[in-house]
Amino acid sequence: MRESQPLIPRLASDAERGAAAAPSPWITTRAVTSGFAAVLLLAACGVIAVYGEGGVSLPRALTLSVATARGRGRLAALGNINLDCPAGMFAPRSRGPNADKFTSITIGLSRYADRIYIICTDHCDMDIPEEFDDKVMMLDGFELDKCNGLGGYDHWIKASQAHLHAVTHALSVDSETAMILEQDTISDPNVVWADGNWQQLNDAMENHQWFMIRMGYRPINFEYNPTIEECPQPCACEDAGEMLCWLEGTGCDLHASDAYLLHRRGMLQYAQSLTGGAVIDNGVLQGLPNQLVLTPQLNYQTEASSDFTSMEHQQDVQAIFMERCKLGLTGTQAREAMAELARQDTQEPSLGKVSGRDDARRTYADMKLYLDVKNRTSGESVSTYSAVRGFGGLEKLRASKRRLGVPEI
Repeated sequence: MRESQPLIPRLASDAERGAAAAPSPWITTRAVTSGFAAVLLLAACGVIAVYGEGGVSLPRALTLSVATARGRGRLAALGNINLDCPAGMFAPRSRGPNADKFTSITIGLSRYADRIYIICTDHCDMDIPEEFDDKVMMLDGFELDKCNGLGGYDHWIKASQAHLHAVTHALSVDSETAMILEQDTISDPNVVWADGNWQQLNDAMENHQWFMIRMGYRPINFEYNPTIEECPQPCACEDAGEMLCWLEGTGCDLHASDAYLLHRRGMLQYAQSLTGGAVIDNGVLQGLPNQLVLTPQLNYQTEASSDFTSMEHQQDVQAIFMERCKLGLTGTQAREAMAELARQDTQEPSLGKVSGRDDARRTYADMKLYLDVKNRTSGESVSTYSAVRGFGGLEKLRASKRRLGVPEI
């Protein structure tokens, strides 16, 4: 079965939406940015935006937490994002295929975004696919640090503020959905989707008031303890599709900010969390509700600064997260299912979904390579890959478990 592209139309261009002819918003100029300042005032009844002169800043209350540190070390206040930073905000310098980083699924997901930000440091000249069109902006982290006065801060704060820079710009141009990628993210070429998976994503995006779509992540609880028996409650997924996990609440400890889509509904809360000096991997991502999580994940981080682990190890850990939290199988249930499969001496199948907690005891042998779902427009059946088929098949899952020392039977 062929790997397919999303069943959605391409986003209309600014010209098609009737926007007045103007220089690309991706090439920032003083005339555009220095006169635009966003002060987000949070009131008990909601959030309002006020625009004024002299830069872009977020709520004053959110910068008070760094006041003491600022006084001690003469550090600049965090959250004062300077969008007049042409050295740090520019159009791609090189265009062309980059299959090692951006697969056809990445390109398909990019079509849901009207803005794409790629945060980089020493690889800002990477090839950017033509399919990203003119909606992509490179954000040079070193130059952003200079523009935002972050010289005295550590890597974690600087990286988090780079994400805030992207979101601040997205808000300034009234973006509805932004895709944010870090330079070290790569897409797994072995993850495959069929037409039905794209349809399920469309349905999930329409049926949920989502804030963020996690394309990549690191389930830290599972890295520390891959033999974990049950999914931690905050990570227990509501089924949103064969390869989609809906996390409405907060507290699931999924680290890594290397690849995600952010909807306008969540931008203000996200920006608020980043403004006061919070670290994106430590509390910000975990505190944002309404996340759609790709299971299996598409993206993996390859250059983590302090807790690096190989892509293969991340894939192995992802397999256990998928089995426990997406498919709903405890360790005991997974072993029982594998034992039954061995007894039946069947040919290797691929694992399909477990549709709910009450259905979690379905055996591997009962699960299918792919399912047929109805196209909501035509009424015709379209094929949909199961989660483990998307991951690479049951044998790949078993190999991951063996490398992690997770008992199979």
